Amino acid sequence: MSELKPCPFCGGEVVEGMTETVGVFAYECKRCKAITIYPEGGITDGKWNTRAHAEEIEEIDFLEVIESELCGGTVTALEKALGLIKEKIAALRGKEGK
Repeated sequence: MSELKPCPFCGGEVVEGMTETVGVFAYECKRCKAITIYPEGGITDGKWNTRAHAEEIEEIDFLEVIESELCGGTVTALEKALGLIKEKIAALRGKEGK
């Protein structure tokens, strides 16, 4: 088994093992006590060590802003959302040119 990455929430040491619930495998942070459970054998440390890329997180954050603007339902909210979309398109086109 390879070394587990630290907790994505606090950076603490993560331990793995079976929980008291029969057949449930877990990764738990020793510091903040965050826990992720999986059916026995349902995950490997390779998956635990996988993290979202910063660009993916940025895209999710952007889409959440758009969603909240669109949920406003007013013309002003829709215009603001459209403006944000246009800005994002321009920024992405700028990255392509680099």
